[in-house]
Amino acid sequence: MEREFDLRAGGTVLVKEGGLRLEFASVKEDSRCPEGVDCIWAGNGKITLTARVGISKTSSFELNTMTEPKSYTYRGYEITLVRLSPYPKKDNKIKKGEYVATLLVRKK
Repeated sequence: MEREFDLRAGGTVLVKEGGLRLEFASVKEDSRCPEGVDCIWAGNGKITLTARVGISKTSSFELNTMTEPKSYTYRGYEITLVRLSPYPKKDNKIKKGEYVATLLVRKK
């Protein structure tokens, strides 16, 4: 099983195969170099997710766009951050609710 999907900040999704529930808890960091700006470093986007299967204990973890970790394994599922949107633009602040994480979930 392999699924790619978008999850909005604050949102929750249920991956039906196996009952994996993922929540996009927050954007911990967004230091990505804005479009239209010359930067020395490309920067990084870091998000916090929570995962749970059934009534098991919830696990909280962070994934990154540029640095490690980009993936996390939880109860046989590999969860990978593919992309964090929107990409920053010069002189345009992104509101918390505007962020969308594209995630790839693979059952190992």
